Amino acid sequence: MQGRGHGSKRHKQDDAIAALLQAPSMQEAASIVGVNINTLYKWMAEPAFAVAYQAARKAVVDAAIAKMQRLCSKAVQRLEEILDDTDVAPSVHVNACRLVFDVTLKSIELQEVTERLERIESHLSLSKDTL
Repeated sequence: MQGRGHGSKRHKQDDAIAALLQAPSMQEAASIVGVNINTLYKWMAEPAFAVAYQAARKAVVDAAIAKMQRLCSKAVQRLEEILDDTDVAPSVHVNACRLVFDVTLKSIELQEVTERLERIESHLSLSKDTL
């Protein structure tokens, strides 16, 4: 990507990345930026553009994950309130319990898989050292 002036390729590509993150289709993103869809496809094939686009996508996902993590304590607190509320329908209690169990079991499974992967990676690392 090059140039810095208004309307430069760099500026248009930055706008294209922003549009790609928000538009429901590449065609709409191209329209928002005011470029032909083929230009957008060409830019996406450029390594610098592809790297910048992937970095922007990762930043969006990272921000969403961080927000979800901040909401976890609030969600757990609300689940506790639901479980303690005697005026709530039994089906709501069952669904809340099911959610707690599902998340807990998935967390345990993820932890076990992570630990196994770490052991495998450690074993492979030790095997490389002995070669």
